[in-house]
Amino acid sequence: MKVSEVTVNKMQLLLKSFFNANAKSDNIAYWLGYNYYNNIEKIYHEKWAHAFPSDKFADGLSNFMLKLDIRPVRIGLETHDHDYQDLIEVFEDNKNLAESLVNEVHELIELAEMNDDVEVKLYAEELSLLILDYFKQAEEWEHVAKTTTPADMNIHIEHYTNFIK
Repeated sequence: MKVSEVTVNKMQLLLKSFFNANAKSDNIAYWLGYNYYNNIEKIYHEKWAHAFPSDKFADGLSNFMLKLDIRPVRIGLETHDHDYQDLIEVFEDNKNLAESLVNEVHELIELAEMNDDVEVKLYAEELSLLILDYFKQAEEWEHVAKTTTPADMNIHIEHYTNFIK
């Protein structure tokens, strides 16, 4: 099946974004561990950061591309070394990351539809449902960071993780 060049390019950029999301999320996880938010770090790293290079996102997209006879390309990643001031800044940044991924997936849906790349549009619509769960989780964590103490969030992080598995 032939997929338009612009849709393929957008898929390659989305693949890069998923790997960048993993790198940025790893940096956040390292910051959490370094600052003794060990419970948050464990949940965040395992349930959030590890999702981006996995079958849920990057590996899933690259496998789909291969099925369409598209060669996925691992585009170079950005450096993620931001040193956060507190949990509020961490989870505001995390929500911004999730929102940017939601927007990129929606852009892929629109582009695939405009170019009559039906299989890609259907795949991206399913991907959209998944990334929305991550966005909702990011919103929940941001809300908790703003409304509870850091110690409470660290102790009860599992109770504040309701949208992702």
